[in-house]
Amino acid sequence: MKKFDGAIFVIARLSSQRVPKKNLIELDGIPMIARLCERLKKSELTDQVIVCTSNEVTDDPLVNFCESNGILVGRGPLENVMERICIVADLFNVKNIIEVLGDNPFVDSDLVDEAIRIFQEGHYDYVANYSNDYSAKLRIKKFPIGVRVQVYSRAAAADYSRKDINSLSHPSSFLYSNPGRYSVKLFGAEGVFTGMACSSQLNISVNYPQNLEFARYIFQKFGNDVCVSDILKEIKTRSDLLDLVSQKNV
Repeated sequence: MKKFDGAIFVIARLSSQRVPKKNLIELDGIPMIARLCERLKKSELTDQVIVCTSNEVTDDPLVNFCESNGILVGRGPLENVMERICIVADLFNVKNIIEVLGDNPFVDSDLVDEAIRIFQEGHYDYVANYSNDYSAKLRIKKFPIGVRVQVYSRAAAADYSRKDINSLSHPSSFLYSNPGRYSVKLFGAEGVFTGMACSSQLNISVNYPQNLEFARYIFQKFGNDVCVSDILKEIKTRSDLLDLVSQKNV
């Protein structure tokens, strides 16, 4: 399959209240944002990885780090994430967007490529891997929360400001909350991704301090190319790790 006319957008900010500046916190010696970008650069279908952050002065250190380390970066409003995405897409002349969250360091480039393939072949408006991020009840196995990849066009993203469409809490939710307007495909943890299927409640995002400890442990043991399936196997064999992936203050 030919290269995709699109770029991976890593949505990141340093003003998190629960884990301040978490994108720049080192995980076994390497900042989280750098680890994630290196994982995403292994995609076979897109060459561009762009950190998409805010115009706020609080994000200047993130921009400086990216610029000093050869990572593309663009800026826009802090609160209006979809407006930020559209601004950065226009800045880099991006036609299609692959959205990944900056506090999801375990996102696998294979997931990126699968989402791109489905998006291209099915001509959908929105494609993502299925998890508890979605309320839809599908008869397919779920991925853990924390490895979501979303693909949509810049043209569709521009609809974020419409007043006649439904929207949920996540900035891109209008794309999957209006089935009569947008064609949506959620793919499951099946086939080559069977090893990534898990309890729908599992969340391997970095949202709390103990999640940082978990991420450090995983990268120290497995290295930066660790597969999501190996992470899930490790959690199954070491029940004590469940406390470290807990999504609450402990």
